[in-house]
Amino acid sequence: MYVRFRQVKDYMEMKNDFAKSILDSPYNKIVGGKEVTLMNILSKYDHQRSGEKLEFYAEYAEDLGLTEEEALAYQNWINDGKPTGIESDEQYYELQKQAYGEVIMDLSWLI
Repeated sequence: MYVRFRQVKDYMEMKNDFAKSILDSPYNKIVGGKEVTLMNILSKYDHQRSGEKLEFYAEYAEDLGLTEEEALAYQNWINDGKPTGIESDEQYYELQKQAYGEVIMDLSWLI
């Protein structure tokens, strides 16, 4: 997947209630891991939509600046099957446009 990484707007600066509600969802908490960002939630939706499981993430923990436990917690959260709060591809794209001003992650490769 090709993703352009851009500086993410701070959660408190987001003017959009939908984006805030996604971040506040009780399902969007990583137990024992770092704070969940909108980019994490978009990635989780992408994995769910594609049916792919995130594997071997802990092997890259050091490179990512995470502990092995944090990386495993993130991997387990991505793969847990719980909803992200994003109900459709249209919401996925709209959320990106509202939060970032443009689409930064595209699902077109799934078609």
